[in-house]
Amino acid sequence: MEKDLELLRKDLIALSLVPGIGPKGMRGLLDRAGSLDGLLGMTDSEIRSITGKLADPGLIRQAKSSPAVLEEEAFLEKNGITALTEPDDRYPALLKEIHDPPPVLFVKGEFFPDDVLSIAIVGSRRCSVYGLRMAEKLAYDLASRGVTVISGMARGIDSAAHAGAIKAGGRTIAVLGSGLGNIYPPESNRLASKIAENGAVVTEFPSLTPPMRSNFPRRNRVISGLSAAVVVVEANDRSGALITADLALDQGRDVYAVPGQADSASSRGTNRLLKSGAGLVTSADDILEALGERVKTAREGGSYGTKKRTPETPEEGKAFLAFEGEERVHIDVISEKSGLGLKTAETLVRMQLKGLVKAVPGGFYTIT
Repeated sequence: MEKDLELLRKDLIALSLVPGIGPKGMRGLLDRAGSLDGLLGMTDSEIRSITGKLADPGLIRQAKSSPAVLEEEAFLEKNGITALTEPDDRYPALLKEIHDPPPVLFVKGEFFPDDVLSIAIVGSRRCSVYGLRMAEKLAYDLASRGVTVISGMARGIDSAAHAGAIKAGGRTIAVLGSGLGNIYPPESNRLASKIAENGAVVTEFPSLTPPMRSNFPRRNRVISGLSAAVVVVEANDRSGALITADLALDQGRDVYAVPGQADSASSRGTNRLLKSGAGLVTSADDILEALGERVKTAREGGSYGTKKRTPETPEEGKAFLAFEGEERVHIDVISEKSGLGLKTAETLVRMQLKGLVKAVPGGFYTIT
């Protein structure tokens, strides 16, 4: 088994170095061929049918023998970085639950079983003094109570959250949109070292990957995937933190927001989340009380994703009855069968925020 894991690890590291392949392509290739050696007999069209047009089939076949693989392995060993694959027992349990977990995760530091009790704190890079203060205080109070704080180590709210957890002597995990040999922003190298001492700095990107814009939505899904809930502290209309909140809803995780000034541009995104039904947070107690039994379950060794969720209002109950055993139902059908009419959309948004249902393309919903 250990030998199989090591072979898979080496194959995934090699594939991660091929430009344009992505997690879905990596997983699909190895599912089809079994190993990189099995790809040698596949045609270009067969490979492209799995990876799409962005990855070069020739580079994929040569991935195992590329000098870049030896360089990557040497960098990982020299810097004490671990490459974890999904079958590894050390791979985070919560992250395995999302539909597209990274096939390989590069880790500086260590994951602990208690990290199942984790909260993401995210927000804008350009933020107010109020936002910084709230992010640091929430992180400090949560970390003081044994909660692992997850964030993206960006300037602003993210860095304040990590700093608060470190100040409390607690655990924090940073997820990067670049490689571990290319820390971004550059001034966060010292922060990254502190995080790794009693937590972890993680990424799905090979060591020298630059912080390209396209990397950050992928980074955000890992932030939410590692977390039981996401708290957006301060975010404008275009903040990447809102993407993290959307991804959290897709993954069945809870979303909370800290209220901001009504006329503040930097709080438009968070205030909009609150209007849509996100849980209102002014202190760590708000989060822990809302999670309730889920916190207890995690501390006893369970997983957040295993909690059975039930409707809490008459409107939610009516919406649930509209499914009648169907795997997915269109919003128009839910509206008609439930009799909710104009309240249907609002009810479904609130149910998404609670992790009761999930929206899928085409206006359909499924029960999570």
